[in-house]
Amino acid sequence: MKSVNNNLALSAGTIRNTIWQALEDKKQIIISDIDIIYYDKKTSKEEENKIEKELYKIDSNYKWQVKNEYYMNQYNFINEHKFSSLYDAISHFVETPTCIGAYLDKYDNIQFIAPYGIKDIMNLNCRPIPMFIKDKNKL
Repeated sequence: MKSVNNNLALSAGTIRNTIWQALEDKKQIIISDIDIIYYDKKTSKEEENKIEKELYKIDSNYKWQVKNEYYMNQYNFINEHKFSSLYDAISHFVETPTCIGAYLDKYDNIQFIAPYGIKDIMNLNCRPIPMFIKDKNKL
């Protein structure tokens, strides 16, 4: 991924599902798309498609889903502020075990973004984020 864009992070269900498969001793397979996210105020929404095409060239066996989180508040958070960072965007994913991202730092070490920690994901617990609990219209 870094060869395509060094600001990309693996995220959401891709990580959650892989961890849950491992915890349940299941065969580890990608059962849906691969969620790739980044945060860039300067690029257009069309950049997502370009990145998806590059990733597809690397491995066409997967359905790549690339999203610039700078634009994603338009979906569930229209009346909220634009996300200020990748961390902020991830903290708005619907349920806590999905609020996770992983990327390679400049030394190629894996770094995690987990705004609500990893307790829920490690305990196979799925609950809505605090904002959704407070606003019943979001549930």
